[in-house]
Amino acid sequence: MKRINFCSGFCYYPYGREDKSKEIMIPHDAMINEKRDPSCDNKYNTGYYPGGKYIYKKTFHPDDEMKDKCVILEFEGIYRNSIIYLNGEEIGSHKYGFSQFMIDITTKLKLEEDNILTVVVSNDKCPNNRWYSGSGIYRPVNLYVGEKTHINPYGIKVKTDIQPDNVAQLTIDISKEIHDDCETVIEIIDDNHIVASTNNGNVIHISSPKLWSADEPNLYDCRVTLKINNKIIDEDTVRFGIRDVSCNSSCGLLINGDKTFLNGGCIHHDNGILGAAAYRDAEYRKVKRIKKAGFNAIRCAHNPFSRAFLDACDEIGIYVMEEAFDMWFMHKTTYDYASDFRENYEDDLRRMVLKDYNHPSVIMYSIGNEIADTASKRAGDLARSMVDIIRGMGDDRLITHCVNSASVLAVEVTDKGIDEADDKVENAAGMNLLLESPMGNTIADLADKLMPILTRLPSSDNRTNHVYDKVDIAGMNYCLEGPLHFHKKYPNRVFLASETYPKDISYNYPLSMKSGVQIGDFVWTAWEYIGEASGGIYTYGDEEKSLYKSYPALLGGYGHIDITGFFTPQVYYRQIVCGLRTDPFISVRPMDKEINRTHKSLWRVDDGISSWAWNGYEGKEAVINVWANCDAVGLYLNKKRIAVKKVRHYKATFKTKWQPGTLVAVAYDKQGRRIGVSALRSARGETELIIKPEKKTINAREHSLIYANIALRDKKGITHVSCDTDIKVKVEGEGVLMGCGSANAITEDEYITDTTKTYYGRAQAIVRATGKAGNVKITVSADGYKEATCNVTVR
Repeated sequence: MKRINFCSGFCYYPYGREDKSKEIMIPHDAMINEKRDPSCDNKYNTGYYPGGKYIYKKTFHPDDEMKDKCVILEFEGIYRNSIIYLNGEEIGSHKYGFSQFMIDITTKLKLEEDNILTVVVSNDKCPNNRWYSGSGIYRPVNLYVGEKTHINPYGIKVKTDIQPDNVAQLTIDISKEIHDDCETVIEIIDDNHIVASTNNGNVIHISSPKLWSADEPNLYDCRVTLKINNKIIDEDTVRFGIRDVSCNSSCGLLINGDKTFLNGGCIHHDNGILGAAAYRDAEYRKVKRIKKAGFNAIRCAHNPFSRAFLDACDEIGIYVMEEAFDMWFMHKTTYDYASDFRENYEDDLRRMVLKDYNHPSVIMYSIGNEIADTASKRAGDLARSMVDIIRGMGDDRLITHCVNSASVLAVEVTDKGIDEADDKVENAAGMNLLLESPMGNTIADLADKLMPILTRLPSSDNRTNHVYDKVDIAGMNYCLEGPLHFHKKYPNRVFLASETYPKDISYNYPLSMKSGVQIGDFVWTAWEYIGEASGGIYTYGDEEKSLYKSYPALLGGYGHIDITGFFTPQVYYRQIVCGLRTDPFISVRPMDKEINRTHKSLWRVDDGISSWAWNGYEGKEAVINVWANCDAVGLYLNKKRIAVKKVRHYKATFKTKWQPGTLVAVAYDKQGRRIGVSALRSARGETELIIKPEKKTINAREHSLIYANIALRDKKGITHVSCDTDIKVKVEGEGVLMGCGSANAITEDEYITDTTKTYYGRAQAIVRATGKAGNVKITVSADGYKEATCNVTVR
């Protein structure tokens, strides 16, 4: 069937307020358009963005392509509790906010007149998610149109098997509707050349195939054509990759036979300033930046991600752990999916597997994250049910379950079966409430210190083995010593550090490289996100010390990469530990903070900024961390030696009075030889306001995005970090301003606006193309500065 983009022509308005109707483009996040509210029920979970109930409407007239055809409507993602109407008649509904669903509207369409599609989205019962969810139709909408004889949507599944003689065997399963004698032609295409084909068969062999991996993301196309009397009735093409994935406790993870360490990062699904809206360009940019930072794997925390995101991972080369659920029967927030899980998990799990089937980047499924139900025996039956569903769909990917030992030891268990409710247990206050308390930071620190003891308790085995025995890999969250401990008891079990603190990489990377016990490390988090505000940040002096912060806390503060896509010192620390960077890295602790009274976060190894442009702080003591993998580091300011210090745990710390000039760090080996160097320079002269787009030319399609980075810089391009200012953004030409903001985790900013304030000298604006060719001019202004402009060509 032909897939048609159905994203334009929608209007939306809050439920009962049709006078507020507004024309919008799908994907659309209604939550990011709400006004942040300190008293909203979502609180820190969504960065104080409230939920709501919304109506989406689209009037359309079927064109000739739809007449006498099969027509299927697809929503790739609606958050949450949606009901779909066509011409006033209810035609479908969907509970889960993170899975795609389809509705056959063939018999419901009025072919000779206008049709009205109405979508009612109820995200008003809050809280229903632990992080920023977004609201509304936040992923694309598609129409599938085809003849009565057709290939079903998601109907082509390519299963690959690499055989010993360097031949790939492809088995193509085709889901189709056949109403006449039909010939099926399958062609495998590489770089526009047909390399193999078959008529009315489903097995194809390719000699010396180009294998897919994160290092070499080779992709093929599989084109399936249905013919009747030599006439093409339907045709569809899917991309796929040929790769072999396996694991064992002696070798670890093997990709195409090569031992592979998953240098991974967890991320949530939002796109920062855009909210949850799953724009293709935003998803691709995110994946590119994550890979450039040195990661080779992503954990989709804690729900299935968009099709565009997986396309990006396929093309760019990133291994993916796709996660199905954040809760099963037991609630984590009052109105979350646990209420709907029992009736819907099978279908939603199938939807995830169907979406992912041909994506070579997806090498692993997680059936759950920190699931309190794991402690009860019925969890083993449920895990077996999920594994059977995945395997029953012909999918042989690795399967894991991500467990936090502290959470499974702290909950009450039930003896009920998976089809029986236990209201007392399922509605009990979760572990999250402890972290949400004013003592949240203390509890997190205590749990980290006690984890080695907790994992050794017999009850830890008793409350996890019945699930771990059903999956391929035992996922362990924040359980540093767990894999080695359990490996002695279960030598055939493979482990994964499925969620970790940034500091843990210095332990997990050597362990994973030396043995097959543990196959990777997924740090929390690779990319910054909205919500869980602001549990990952350092605080100073009398600032709020609880884990989650009160309004105006907005961002989590956990990201290795900030919300605008810039690398933090966390990235360079990880690169140094994993051997991806040989030069030292200089990080200066924030000179505008009371750092002698610092309250640290487990989710950061450094609160510093890679800058020596602290103009205005002359004579104040600067605390400098130099990260390096060497024996000693020398630090020099304006060619004068400050000190030479031994490096311990990849770090050496220095103190000196701030003065303008050049700060240089030199790495030395044990013989005193210079093996690496890096430098920071102070800003000089007049400060300029600048704006620079990441691309000078974009496609004219309406979903194309321009990321324009704004900074306060000197003539040589050094960013001033100590003179932030309010800015205003104006867009002219064939572009629409989507929003602007900064990496500030605690701010009263509303992203859907034309004003913001720089944060340590930087901000960002995002502009969407209108769909027409031409030019876009973006202007940024601020009091006391000359206006700055940039131009982007739209083709």
